[in-house]
Amino acid sequence: MLLVVGPGAMGTLLAASLARAGFEVKLLDRDPDRARRLSQKPLVVIDPSGAPWEASVPVLSEPPSEVEVTFLCVKTGATEAAVARLAGSGTVAVLQNGCERAAAVGALLGAPERVVGLVTSEGATRGAEGRVRHGGRGLTQVGSLTPEGAPRAVRVVELLQAAGWDARLGEVRQASWEKLLVNAAINALTGILDCPNGVLLASAEASALADEAAREVARVASAIGVSGDWEPARATAAWRDVALHTSANISSTLQDLRRSQTTEVRAINGSVARLAAEHGLRAPINDLLCRLVAARQDVATHRDPGEAE
Repeated sequence: MLLVVGPGAMGTLLAASLARAGFEVKLLDRDPDRARRLSQKPLVVIDPSGAPWEASVPVLSEPPSEVEVTFLCVKTGATEAAVARLAGSGTVAVLQNGCERAAAVGALLGAPERVVGLVTSEGATRGAEGRVRHGGRGLTQVGSLTPEGAPRAVRVVELLQAAGWDARLGEVRQASWEKLLVNAAINALTGILDCPNGVLLASAEASALADEAAREVARVASAIGVSGDWEPARATAAWRDVALHTSANISSTLQDLRRSQTTEVRAINGSVARLAAEHGLRAPINDLLCRLVAARQDVATHRDPGEAE
């Protein structure tokens, strides 16, 4: 049996994709009431062409005891609580935004050989409860934390490929930092400016801020020995290319802000600023973007409900 933890956009898309492929899969939700509601109807996915399809997936509020692969799709702030609920000796495949997430889960479990990291460019936007828009297809790289975990990574690739995802074995640490660079440049700024990704390219000021955020990530990655090409020009080109090809997309940070939910900015821009300081570097733009998003969240919680946006 397979388990997907977290009924957000990516968790819903993944659970539905695995179920559609014929696997026995269950979705775990920490909220019993929502789990009950979700179990009463199929999950609905709007594919990139705009066509809807459905998949019936049991939704649990308590984890089962025997699971072959658990896909961890919760937000970074919920990781510790989610991992504490996992039982058995199955594989834990980590699909989260942020910095060094697979390693963090391996440390929490005390069993890094069980952990497989996933870095995906699949696009997913949550709609109404139990509905998700599949915004676009992309590569999913999979890798183990230790040599002992390599067969587990191979199995995860097989599962994802069977579910229709373009999954391949890869160098996950490098891929996760490349994604972190793009997210650091795009997510916080689109959240602050309340705009789709592509609008950043239309503003010289916004583009300049995103450029510097990306260059800061590249400097930190290079300083801590992450493999890859971290030249400044490549860093700025990377986020701009993603923004261009996802120009109409709403970033996960902006989705969270619009729903008055906690963002992952501390795990993205905040982690860059923290690691920079630990290695004698500075990342002032990432630090500022993190603080501005956090401030927007704080202001939203104190706004008069009757006050206009």
